Amino acid sequence: MKPPLFTADNLSIGYGKKDVLSNISFSLTPGTITGLLGANGSGKSTLLKALCRQLPYKGTCRLQSRMLTDFSLRKLAGAVSYIPQRSGISISLPLIDVVLMGFNPDLKLLERPSPKQQEEARRALVAVGLAGKEMEDYLTLSEGQKQLCILARTIVENTSLLLLDEPDSALDFHNKYRMMQILQRLTHDQEKAALICLHDPNLALDYCDQLLLLKDGRCFTSLLPAADSLAQMQEALSKIYGSVSLVQCRDEQNHTRRVLLSRLQTGGTPAIGKTSESITKSSGTDRTCALPSSIGCVIMASGFGRRFGGNKLLADFCGKPMISHILDCTASIPGLHRLVVTRYEEITDLCQKEGVEVLCHTLPCRNDTIRLGLEKLLENFRLSGCIFCPSDQPLLSPESFDALLRAFSHNPDKICRLCYEDQAASPVIFGQKFFEELLTLPKDAGGSYLAKKYPAQVMLVPARDPFELYDIDTPKALQKLSEFASAHFHP
Repeated sequence: MKPPLFTADNLSIGYGKKDVLSNISFSLTPGTITGLLGANGSGKSTLLKALCRQLPYKGTCRLQSRMLTDFSLRKLAGAVSYIPQRSGISISLPLIDVVLMGFNPDLKLLERPSPKQQEEARRALVAVGLAGKEMEDYLTLSEGQKQLCILARTIVENTSLLLLDEPDSALDFHNKYRMMQILQRLTHDQEKAALICLHDPNLALDYCDQLLLLKDGRCFTSLLPAADSLAQMQEALSKIYGSVSLVQCRDEQNHTRRVLLSRLQTGGTPAIGKTSESITKSSGTDRTCALPSSIGCVIMASGFGRRFGGNKLLADFCGKPMISHILDCTASIPGLHRLVVTRYEEITDLCQKEGVEVLCHTLPCRNDTIRLGLEKLLENFRLSGCIFCPSDQPLLSPESFDALLRAFSHNPDKICRLCYEDQAASPVIFGQKFFEELLTLPKDAGGSYLAKKYPAQVMLVPARDPFELYDIDTPKALQKLSEFASAHFHP
């Protein structure tokens, strides 16, 4: 039996004082792919970030018998390849230059890649299906093509350990399997080990030699798809995915395959892509809204309130703190993943009491709030869009919010924002294709930066009433809007 290439023993990993994962132990053998499976928020991405030392951890990790903490960051880059969910590349570069970055740990300061290395980079692009695109701008690629380009970079890095965080998330059906076949050849032929986070269990069953299953902050079991019984695997996978059935079949090439099927019945629930007929009560209003798929909602609550003279979001508005009105407005929308991002402990306490997820930070700029919120949501959910909602528009109505979501459901590649008589305002929804730029906005820039950059992509959605778009910046504005609300909405 081969000695392990990598071992992790009794790892605990978290953010701040809170552990997301604890008592995690496993080993990776040369020539194998290990799949990491778990529900959204189970800690899959957190584990990979810790293994490449982007997050601190307690416990021990050894790579080829050497403690991981003994590696300098440069040496670690030469031994471990990490493919995150998003590359972080935000400047225009030819594809060939992106792939050549894989040689950086082997190059001296200001040393250029050799002709041999350039040829290796071209071959890697051919291998992932990007032949002839060497000089195309990386930023103009589709998200799937970007993932293939980063996979090509991983090929030339020639490291012994591969860590991949959902490398298939933007790939079409054909390229998902092409990617896994490339990884399989890399690991099996060159005695590498790969740990890959996947959302598709059937892809994992087809290509992974070992599966690690995460739930409730721990790795509760490991599976060997080629050896474990159907009953054993079905029982374990059902603890992640609910009611499932694992079946064995043969494909047209007479290969034995194991396929996971959902037992969920569709009777009585809306078909995917259809409009839900269910009505949810919120603030006394009937509401219907069919989200196109998982939508994030970053509630912006980090403003300094300089013109107001204090934390305006806790100021009384019609009998409750101002921020509570936007929490009420967004409370009952199915499929909307809310996250309040704030600098204030008082708002953190209020949100926790109301059962709303909150992220508290100390960074100074508007782009920090956007980046932190979107990053946190993307760690836990696969989003088709994200709405950025201010906390100082207390008259925003559920009807206008629903109209904005409906518009996005029909135009998922647009920037949809509320308006009144062509005057653009907030909230704003950005489609998935804008996420990369939202994560790398210039200092103190907000979402309007992208709206101005791509005016043809902006779709305005009329609000029900102009007062919904009024934000409160001063005590005088608070008094006037409170008087208006009391006269019109609170007799």
